[in-house]
Amino acid sequence: MDILIIDDEMDGRLVMEHLLTRHCPEVKTIRTAASLREGTAAISEREPDLLFLDIELQDGSGFDLLERIGPPGFDVCFVTAYDHHSLRAFRFGAIHYILKPVIGQQLRAVMDRVSKRRLPATPAIPNETSLALPTREGFTLVKQKDIVRLQADTSYTHVHFSTGPAFLAAKNLSYFEDLLDSNTFFRSHHRHIVHLAHVKKYFRGRGGQIEMSDGSIIEVSVRKKDAFLEALAAFAKGI
Repeated sequence: MDILIIDDEMDGRLVMEHLLTRHCPEVKTIRTAASLREGTAAISEREPDLLFLDIELQDGSGFDLLERIGPPGFDVCFVTAYDHHSLRAFRFGAIHYILKPVIGQQLRAVMDRVSKRRLPATPAIPNETSLALPTREGFTLVKQKDIVRLQADTSYTHVHFSTGPAFLAAKNLSYFEDLLDSNTFFRSHHRHIVHLAHVKKYFRGRGGQIEMSDGSIIEVSVRKKDAFLEALAAFAKGI
């Protein structure tokens, strides 16, 4: 696998090279660039399989580079000291977003994701997939694509929609977590499951918060933060 690292800090480039060499034996070549100009030239010379891209460079930003080259034919992982760019990074199709200081396990996770993406894709669940919401009298069928979020209420769950009022289902949140497509829905907190397509903004913090398309603000637990950002990146890449 051909890797390109774009980072204007020499220490950052050296650390990435060391960790990739140590933890990712499938890496065949590692090239580096210290600026937007050098990075653009390196991509023009030969597109990498995977680009590790810093966001804030001395002569521009990583987003400037991606806008300049157009939709890349390779995978991109942002590596940065700032977490407030994450949602924009995912909208650029990033497969991952790593906060410095980088550790080997993070790079290993990125490489595993790239490898899985190169396998034949499994069919996506159609947007019109229905979900049966249990009630005391029976059940109600709804479209999964219309669900914005689900919120726990002891043994019940409030299901919030983009198309109408909320519905109180006679099942707990764990029931829906097992039932819903894990590529589309994510349990961000013990009380909340969100539909990734309805995520509008992510606000940084210990765990952070999510603004949904219905205007609600949902907590992300500290232990779910990294997994949420990874899930959002994977979802955005598949759109």
